[in-house]
Amino acid sequence: MDVELFYSAEQAYQRLALFGEQGRAVYFNILMGDLIYPVLLGGFLSISITLLFRRLNFSGVYWQYLGLLPLANMAFDYLEDALLLSLLDSYPAQLPLAATAAGFATFTKNMFGMLSFIALSVGLAALFLQRFKKQNV
Repeated sequence: MDVELFYSAEQAYQRLALFGEQGRAVYFNILMGDLIYPVLLGGFLSISITLLFRRLNFSGVYWQYLGLLPLANMAFDYLEDALLLSLLDSYPAQLPLAATAAGFATFTKNMFGMLSFIALSVGLAALFLQRFKKQNV
């Protein structure tokens, strides 16, 4: 479920039912293993974006805030994982509010992730253009 763009509470519980007992156990283990990934990706992207925009010497302090996008992605990824783990732990009892929140956390995580990669791409393109202009001058 955490690889989808968004899902409703009903869709989350339909998916959990489809997994079956063994599938839910495997998914639980996958989510536990996923606890290291957000900090690695978020840290790498945050440092990369921050250093890239510092190197570009863009005027204005606001460009530095782009390095926070991956950290927001990381925070929502952990929130999503915690909510999904709670759904798995309580299954078959349903927690509709937690399931709905998990869907929104997934959506928000994905948005911050896409914005992070867009910021990195824009920064790399700007760096390439700067170097290209310097070579042609």
